[in-house]
Amino acid sequence: MMGALPAIFAGNRKQADDFIEQLKGYICLNRLIPGMNSFIQRVALALTLIQGPLVAEWHKNVGEWIDGLTLNDDVPAVWDHFLDEFSTQFQDSQRSQ
Repeated sequence: MMGALPAIFAGNRKQADDFIEQLKGYICLNRLIPGMNSFIQRVALALTLIQGPLVAEWHKNVGEWIDGLTLNDDVPAVWDHFLDEFSTQFQDSQRSQ
């Protein structure tokens, strides 16, 4: 693996945008490594970096969703859905557009 993993995201909305951008950069940098082309694996990686009491319930729900997916479900929409859910839950809806 190349590059540094993003810092743990513990629910601070001010850090949400940076966390996602760092995560996307890490995945892009490592896209040729086996597993990084799996959208389910990308979400699983993200979940390992989302920890703490403020995110625990959301983490559990997303983890259960991922656990229920099969190889046939490993499509770009999985990653897009994760990003949408993360944005809805944690990114600052009040920030200037």
